[in-house]
Amino acid sequence: MNKKTEMITESVLFHGHPQIVASHKTTFEITKENHLTERGNCIIGIGANKGCADLSVELKNRITDNRSIIKINVVVEENNFVAYAKGSSNLILNHPSDIVIRKSDYFSERTLAIKCDKSASDIPSKMKDSLRDPLIRGVMTISVWSSD
Repeated sequence: MNKKTEMITESVLFHGHPQIVASHKTTFEITKENHLTERGNCIIGIGANKGCADLSVELKNRITDNRSIIKINVVVEENNFVAYAKGSSNLILNHPSDIVIRKSDYFSERTLAIKCDKSASDIPSKMKDSLRDPLIRGVMTISVWSSD
């Protein structure tokens, strides 16, 4: 990464849920859905104000550049979680309710970013505890730039 172009940033708001476990080893997810099952061990927030389809065209264009670098910053109360991932021209970014960040290079309409350096299991315990409270609000900020 020699040269960075102008960064584009967008935020997604969400809240917690009592069943959040955030134990998945390869992904983390935020969803607009307001329910959660035990199988949703990658979900870190529900009731989001955006899914992949709701993100700005400008952000999506930058994410689908094969040179894009994506910083995902999740803030919940005084807790902060930062992960870095890559974009790809193979990303679809049209799921109406979900945003999924993956360690792998698996693509689906739900996938925001691939080759991430972190997953739900990497979220600090204190943040996971906060995320189990449905009254707790969080912000996921997506920052994207391209490298040469």
